[in-house]
Amino acid sequence: MVSTATLKQRAKKRLAGNWFTALLVTVFLAAAGLAIGIVVHILQQPYLSLAQDTLQQLNAIIAEGGEVDLELLSVCFGAMMVSSLINFINIAASVYQWLFTLPAVLFFLNLTEGQTAKFGDFTKEFSRIGESLWLYFLMSLKIFLWTLLFIIPGIVKTFSYMLAPMIKAKNPNRTANECIAESCRLMDGNKASAFVLKLSFIGWYILIALADMGASRIPWIGTYFSMVVSTITGALLTVYIMMTDIEFYREVVHPTTYFAATAPTQPTPQVFDELSDVKKPSVFGDFYDAPAEQKTEAPTARQPVEQKLPEEKPDTETTESGTRYAPQQQKDDKDAR
Repeated sequence: MVSTATLKQRAKKRLAGNWFTALLVTVFLAAAGLAIGIVVHILQQPYLSLAQDTLQQLNAIIAEGGEVDLELLSVCFGAMMVSSLINFINIAASVYQWLFTLPAVLFFLNLTEGQTAKFGDFTKEFSRIGESLWLYFLMSLKIFLWTLLFIIPGIVKTFSYMLAPMIKAKNPNRTANECIAESCRLMDGNKASAFVLKLSFIGWYILIALADMGASRIPWIGTYFSMVVSTITGALLTVYIMMTDIEFYREVVHPTTYFAATAPTQPTPQVFDELSDVKKPSVFGDFYDAPAEQKTEAPTARQPVEQKLPEEKPDTETTESGTRYAPQQQKDDKDAR
């Protein structure tokens, strides 16, 4: 496995001249999150204010030594419950991203294979949104169930399933479960490298958090402006991360030992071509694309070989003086007499 710096270098090289189009794709993915975030904030604000006011009144009553007003307590509890339930609207943003992430992965895969980046390349794959939804739902469900076992297994499985979207994008005929299983196989021994790769972006997350914090301090519109800022900066970072993840995927499938930063971008072969002379075991059997079959003529049926027996010498031979017995026959006649 090459270094994290090399993978990032490859990603930036692939994105050269394609940043704007790639940003449009990631902004499209984040648009629903921004819209739903604003809606959730508007709906939550009255209930949060009500819960805060009633909580202050309850604290004042307790501080003065008075009896707790049960009606006031129920209002406070109800306001907090409604505010919490409104948060479930955010699930719609996740479902929206699940629908369109697989087409986005295909878009970035095309970039790594030297193809021209067009927004239409992203939209023409919308026919696969059903596959995308089912794959990400299944991945999220499995990760959630593993997280119930003290969180750590869920984190491990997150890295194990990391390559499933790329595998599904390149193999539409494979089921979601098959792609997840194949991702686990490919990530065996590569999860530590994936963890280091993800950790290398922590500085960018800190910068986005600081920009969000600064935008939120603007009077009146601070909350909404911070949402816009975090969406745009997050979309930029998503472009970089998705491209690096796909370079990581390509490195796992086609390991290399050297990468020249100044070399021109070359179209890469299909990632599921034969990796080496040694066949990799897979849950799919022959998972990787086999080389083209060569047409050979069917062997013809073997003809029986006639075995030549040694020539038998005749018992008699004919000469000019007449017929006489062969030497062996003369010997046999003499013994008989």
